[in-house]
Amino acid sequence: MDIEIRDLPAFSVLGREGSTEDGAGFIAALWQAANENFAQIAPYVLYGENGAPQRLWGLMSDFSRALHPWEEDFSRGLYLAGAQCMPGAPVPEGWRKWDVPALRMAFVPVCDDTSAAFAQGLAYLEQNGLSMAAAAFDLTLPEEGRSFVCFPIG
Repeated sequence: MDIEIRDLPAFSVLGREGSTEDGAGFIAALWQAANENFAQIAPYVLYGENGAPQRLWGLMSDFSRALHPWEEDFSRGLYLAGAQCMPGAPVPEGWRKWDVPALRMAFVPVCDDTSAAFAQGLAYLEQNGLSMAAAAFDLTLPEEGRSFVCFPIG
């Protein structure tokens, strides 16, 4: 397992928000809605050299939106499916913006299964005496074709 620890500066994400209370498949539905309506946020998204969005984030939070880990053994909480945006970007109707503070994160590569990467990340934290400083996040780097589960650590 090739896990990297990186410091990330504060950033913001424009996306579609939903919760575990929306039922099974809610995350896939959020990504579908975000993708189908991407033109509404396109002017505010940060892009890479090849013209693709730099970072697509699946942010998680408890119901307070304070970016605490999901409740009840990571089974209940909120999810924001979206793209990293410019600082100060406006929020179009139907979208939400979450601001993430600067964090140190453990980046766990996703090979085939996000759930497996999440479990590997939790095991890594435990084995190294680390704890989660905030909720875990899904990250996709479109230009690199790579995805990660990111664990904010204290």
